[in-house]
Amino acid sequence: MKAETLKKSILQYAMQGKLVEQNPDDEPANELLKRIKAEKEQLIKDGKIKKEKKLPPITDEEIPYELPQGWEWVRLGNIINIASGNFLPSSAMKIGGTVPVYGGNGINGYHNEYLIDKPTLIIGRVGFYCGCVHLSTGKAWVTDNAFITNFSENNININFLKWLLIQAELGKNDNATAQPVVSGKKIYPIIVALPPLAEQQRIVEKLEQILSLIEEYGKNEEKLSELNKTLPDKIKQSILQHAVQGKLVPQNPTDEPASELLKRIKSEKEQLIKDGKIKKEKPLPSIT
Repeated sequence: MKAETLKKSILQYAMQGKLVEQNPDDEPANELLKRIKAEKEQLIKDGKIKKEKKLPPITDEEIPYELPQGWEWVRLGNIINIASGNFLPSSAMKIGGTVPVYGGNGINGYHNEYLIDKPTLIIGRVGFYCGCVHLSTGKAWVTDNAFITNFSENNININFLKWLLIQAELGKNDNATAQPVVSGKKIYPIIVALPPLAEQQRIVEKLEQILSLIEEYGKNEEKLSELNKTLPDKIKQSILQHAVQGKLVPQNPTDEPASELLKRIKSEKEQLIKDGKIKKEKPLPSIT
């Protein structure tokens, strides 16, 4: 199995509640959702975020599988809020700047100013890298090619949310001919499974352990792929080398030796020169 395929399978297992054991003593996710809803309503009241169009309830037809006890199905718009970064042309980036500048493809330069000052999930907004998820580590500038993600940090583990968004394949485009783009209109209705907070942490710990092994597996896979590309030519060269060194087939002591062949070749060549069919060349030096 390819490393990328294996990674996707592991993430799918994690988001289905099959990667770690459930603990019946964990506070269930529906309690998290109550607090998240209350926090969001307060942020809207304080004017810190805009009130979004109400999302439709999740129907039975939309639910793909049964969740473990304590988990809840939820639309992404109920647990995250996204806002576009600010335009920053490459000419405005500072040589020697210390603040990383994030676009859809991750860090693409440095600057002296910042828009965010804490670990933040950044989502590629448009083009080839739309839907890609990056986790900044501190102060950073985010361009308008990406979204800044806000969520209830007291109720959702940021590293779990990162893997949740990656597994959701936000950049998946239903229309192959359209320009790849993501927006709140596309992201917010997506249905995801939310586990208890304690289980989120257990899932992150297990994923970090497993995915580091998959990364190593992927590196070895690349080496093997490169070897498979070059091996046929190397084998051919090795076989030819063995052949001209007399190591490919066994020798037969009754064979006429090559010295007799050389005598006849020399005689033929002298006759061709005598007949004017080839020119006489300057004698070559003896082999030392």
